[in-house]
Amino acid sequence: MRGTVKHRKLIALTVFLAIIVFFACATPEERAREAIVAGETALASGNRDQAIQHFAEATKLAPELADGWTQLAETQLAGEHWSKAIESAEKAAQLEPSSADHHETIGKAAVELEDWNRARDAYNKAFDLDGERSKLTYE
Repeated sequence: MRGTVKHRKLIALTVFLAIIVFFACATPEERAREAIVAGETALASGNRDQAIQHFAEATKLAPELADGWTQLAETQLAGEHWSKAIESAEKAAQLEPSSADHHETIGKAAVELEDWNRARDAYNKAFDLDGERSKLTYE
């Protein structure tokens, strides 16, 4: 029995050390992707504020990663943080200039802020990028 307990402790210590080494060796982009997954998990469990924190962490770890900005913008939009959603969506749009989704997010937030010119410009840009969108919807 004693050998079994020692063996389990050794396995636990090995796993613990492997986790530490992984996090120490992970690139900022890998850690950012982990933060995005954590944000998606928080969002799925209904914790929008925690999701925003994880997505914001991802943008700090890898500001060149559009996925972090996209998730942050969409979650901020859903949380009615209109100005912040615009800022995040604009950063995502700079990183992925061919994506209409970012401009649509800007348009939705601008409508909520009653910034009609900005909303029109954002929706026009989204339509220009994705002409197959016969109708941009506001939900």
